[in-house]
Amino acid sequence: MKYREALSLLKFKREKNFSLVGEEQFLKEAFIKRAQSVYSEYELVIYDPGQDSEALDTLMSGSLFSKFLIILRNFDKMGVAKFEEPIKSIDGCLIMLFSEKADLKSRAITKILSYSTNVECDALKEYGQDYPIWIRTHVMDAGYEIDDGADTLLYSKVGPSLFSIALEMEKLFLMKTDKKISIHDVNKYVSITATSTAYDLFEAFLKRDVKVALEAFDSYSKSQDNFVEIVAFISKYLEKMLRILLLREEKIGDNDIANIIGIPLFLIRSKYVPKITVLGKEFISAKIDSLCKLDAHLRSFRGDKKILFDRYILSFSQ
Repeated sequence: MKYREALSLLKFKREKNFSLVGEEQFLKEAFIKRAQSVYSEYELVIYDPGQDSEALDTLMSGSLFSKFLIILRNFDKMGVAKFEEPIKSIDGCLIMLFSEKADLKSRAITKILSYSTNVECDALKEYGQDYPIWIRTHVMDAGYEIDDGADTLLYSKVGPSLFSIALEMEKLFLMKTDKKISIHDVNKYVSITATSTAYDLFEAFLKRDVKVALEAFDSYSKSQDNFVEIVAFISKYLEKMLRILLLREEKIGDNDIANIIGIPLFLIRSKYVPKITVLGKEFISAKIDSLCKLDAHLRSFRGDKKILFDRYILSFSQ
């Protein structure tokens, strides 16, 4: 179930058992916070892996005098099968948080999920409008208005962290008594905390802007030290660009290409096709090949791996 739909069920107390799945921890914490507000009269109890016995005791105890809001963190790392029967008859509200790598198709977990409302807490896509849309929706839910472009600006200043974005938005809500947030407000009150993302680096590659690419990689490397992952990301997207060119040579329409590649049509037409047409398939193919060599070198090199990636960036000027 989509996150906002689940919030509605929680708000009106139509469901009391929830399983939070996905990798976005902020959404899980926000859901718990909302549940505390909705069930403020319930006693809050939180259990982690290793506290299975205490959690089971609470689930099975019941009380004539109080009900419980029970939070089971990293539930998939507990003895899941033992909870099946107690969960069926719980009288309070239960929220089970599954870790990002939980095997949701295992027999024991599948049974547990069948007794609860499964809430998708998926990470937002860094590229596109996922974060600005989330910002705008959150602002409206809080009873504020936001000018066109202010949501995108806020995201560009803070970066892809819902925790940081929410903190900056709370700051805006405190500052703005007129209930309207402008671009000027975002520039004035929102702190710049963003580091460059893999998408920023990829954009610089497509423009063959070595200076910007080096700056983006320097910023990216301040928060990430696994360069094998960035190589895999760049390789994946260069392969997508190559496929776009090859499909267009086969006279495949842009709408069909968007479905095949998995990139929105407007991005293919307005952003990628103009750039990759200039680069050409031979250039892109060569850069994919050199990425494979870079990947192998990164895995075996014992020195400063940042130097290797800098060299690859410089090759885009040749």
